[in-house]
Amino acid sequence: MRHMRTHAASSGTSRLARLAPFASAAESGAADPNGSPAPTSLPLEDEESLSLGGYRLPPKEIRDIVDAPPLPELSYSPHRDKILFLKRRSLPPLSELARPEEKLAGIRIDGNYNARSRMSFYTGIGIHSLTDDGKLGPEQEVHGFPDGAKINFVSWSRDGRHLSFSIRVDEEDNNSSKLRVWVADVESGKARPLFQSPDIFLNAVFDKGHFVWVNDSMLLVCTIPISRGAPPKKPLVPSGPKVQSNEQKNVVQVRTFQDLLKDEYDEDLFDYYSKSQLVLVSLDGTMELVGPPAIYTSIDPSPDWKYILVTNIHPPYSYIVPCGRFPKKVELWTTTGKFVREICDLSLAEDIPIASDSVRRGKRSINWRPDKPSTLYWVETQDGGDAKIEVSPRDIVYMESAEPINGEQPEAWPDKTSFQITNFPHPYPQLASLQKEMIRYQRKDGVQLTATIYLPPGYSPTKDGPLPCLVWSYPGEFKSKDAAGQVRGSPNEFAGIGPTSPLLWLARGFAILFGPTIPIIGEGDEEANDRYIEQLVASAEAAVEEAIRRGVAHPNKIAVGGHSYGAFMTANLLAHAPHLFCCGISHSGAYNRTLTPFGFQNEDRTLWEATNTYIEMSPFMSANKIKKPILLIHGEEDNNSGTLTMQSDRFFNALKGNGALCRLVVLPFESHGYDARESIMHVLWETDMWLQKYCVENSDQSTDLPSSSGESPNSSENKAVSATGSVPDHESTQEDGFYSTPRSLLWYYSL
Repeated sequence: MRHMRTHAASSGTSRLARLAPFASAAESGAADPNGSPAPTSLPLEDEESLSLGGYRLPPKEIRDIVDAPPLPELSYSPHRDKILFLKRRSLPPLSELARPEEKLAGIRIDGNYNARSRMSFYTGIGIHSLTDDGKLGPEQEVHGFPDGAKINFVSWSRDGRHLSFSIRVDEEDNNSSKLRVWVADVESGKARPLFQSPDIFLNAVFDKGHFVWVNDSMLLVCTIPISRGAPPKKPLVPSGPKVQSNEQKNVVQVRTFQDLLKDEYDEDLFDYYSKSQLVLVSLDGTMELVGPPAIYTSIDPSPDWKYILVTNIHPPYSYIVPCGRFPKKVELWTTTGKFVREICDLSLAEDIPIASDSVRRGKRSINWRPDKPSTLYWVETQDGGDAKIEVSPRDIVYMESAEPINGEQPEAWPDKTSFQITNFPHPYPQLASLQKEMIRYQRKDGVQLTATIYLPPGYSPTKDGPLPCLVWSYPGEFKSKDAAGQVRGSPNEFAGIGPTSPLLWLARGFAILFGPTIPIIGEGDEEANDRYIEQLVASAEAAVEEAIRRGVAHPNKIAVGGHSYGAFMTANLLAHAPHLFCCGISHSGAYNRTLTPFGFQNEDRTLWEATNTYIEMSPFMSANKIKKPILLIHGEEDNNSGTLTMQSDRFFNALKGNGALCRLVVLPFESHGYDARESIMHVLWETDMWLQKYCVENSDQSTDLPSSSGESPNSSENKAVSATGSVPDHESTQEDGFYSTPRSLLWYYSL
């Protein structure tokens, strides 16, 4: 296994000498609940200890929350008379992420499973009956499958009498079996394999449509073709050079997609793993092959079970876009597998404009109306797919019956008294009495902002004084001040705490300013990002000023952090607003926008159309201005568009070359988000170390905030500084703009 790479740039004296030692895993008795070797947590007493290998553990108060048993997921029966408790495990071990995977056409495939890599799973299924007064009956455990079975894709038959799901089991050689389809009788809880033959496996490469019920006793399943054979072998010598051509002078602009096909061998491998044979199988094991082998990405029966909407992709493939943009054919079949007609055959979509809300030309979001027996609907663009073209209407929604038929609309929600069903214990009782408040405040240009303040249980500002504070946020773009000022979230929402949530630091005595709105507004013809730095700093100043005004945040102990675009935000704030924050934490960010030349986030101009904006927004270009400590963390296998791991590598080198106090942690096998317990615990340890040293123990002079006139009492270097070194004026745009509502979520889909 590769070691975690950590890099630190520092002066000759130890910057961590004052960090309180953490208890080791052995001392705390914190073994990995998944059976992996427990990482050690070593005292950090000198600079040498930072270079030691191995994973570390955060303090016990954080670790206990992260390792708390997860609550089950719930699934109601079609008649709402039963409920499934789908049981989950805690965080997976790193060994699962270390499994080999094929990176093909924008997806990652576990070849041994013939499924998406890094799939989570359920460990068990419990069935509870629901009484008329909403009480849960005793649990009936689904039984009959092997010990250690990993369960996925649980679904009900429409009559509620059976369950279907997939199972995979680890073999003795530490490999895993491919997925098999199982069914269970709901009344008895007895489970059994659906297919009588042990050689029929599920193909689960794509996100949906692996198998579906086509009536109460029959399923349509995407299976691995029995005659498939061994995977193709990579040629020792290539058949020729890799050639891409644009002799037609087409304008093709694409984002920085990852894991794309690279050559003919990749094409063959993609075909091998993604091609399926559809099989119609009844509960008694009778089966029939349906249609030819193809790359089926979705199978969707009509509400009346008369038809199936079948989607497949086909060549020619592309080396510059993922498989979601490959040629795609949508057909209408009967549930017995008879072809009825073709709905559409979309060509390769390499030329979707980079403007936000741009879409593929032709029919998209083809689906069944759930309130009709067999009526299709879809959307077609009227702007040629280019969101920059102003046209009304922008989209038209069409409907068409698969077959003329009269049907009654079912009563989906009968009028019954509402009642509470579950009463789970609090998942982290040590924070059950945390304090939460949604607050509103104003930016100096008049924009209304919101945030949520979380405070530790029992804390009182008047009694306990201000706390060290962690600000965690993510910027967003808007077309008007009114839209930017709308309230988001609810004060009554449960404060869920994920394994990398900043709310974990409530257990360490921090105040958390979560999700302060950072609106970047471009009214009228103005491009929002042309004033990104100015508006970013103004929003951060308003948030920090409000937290200090309320007496909950210590002025010189305020840290800032974020993930992805929030990491980008963090680096920019340390470069252009160092008077606000004592340190920063950036997870999986992109810091040099010239490496994403065809747009990023909602920026739909290219580098060559908005060169100054790309450069001025890039904290990489302002690395020489970052003087506050910054912690960079990145997954070594990041698959997110725009946030390649080299973004953090190069930014760290730029910071180090300018003498910044910085640290880079690269997590083996991790992608854009972090999954393995070892990785997550180490990230929490790194974060806590950073906050304890550079926030809790920070003794810098108090933060200076802008006066009511909008001028900062600090020197000009603390204002928003452009890449050219000039200080832009902080002017308010008073003109009313029109906020364009994004396209409906109807059309958002990957395949």
